Amino acid sequence: MSDDHPIKLTAAAKEFGMSICTLRAQYDKGNLVAYKIGKHLWTKRKHVFEMVELCRVDRKARGSISIRNDETGLSETDHISSARAALNQTLTARGKH
Repeated sequence: MSDDHPIKLTAAAKEFGMSICTLRAQYDKGNLVAYKIGKHLWTKRKHVFEMVELCRVDRKARGSISIRNDETGLSETDHISSARAALNQTLTARGKH
């Protein structure tokens, strides 16, 4: 059977391993072209392939803002804590003189 041959939505669901509810939902959303012939919804294989492409999701960007590089060492928080500790040590030393 060609991709242009009409098939019932129930047959398309079985063939593509999807539930009939999924295909109906995609039809309702406008992602699947279907034909109402009598009491049944029909579609074509090519329309199911097109629907799959329409439902494709892009990979989300990483949620972390950390920057990876080849260096290992202290984090920004640790750098600030180290600087604060050095300042406190310097001020304490000045106060003793």
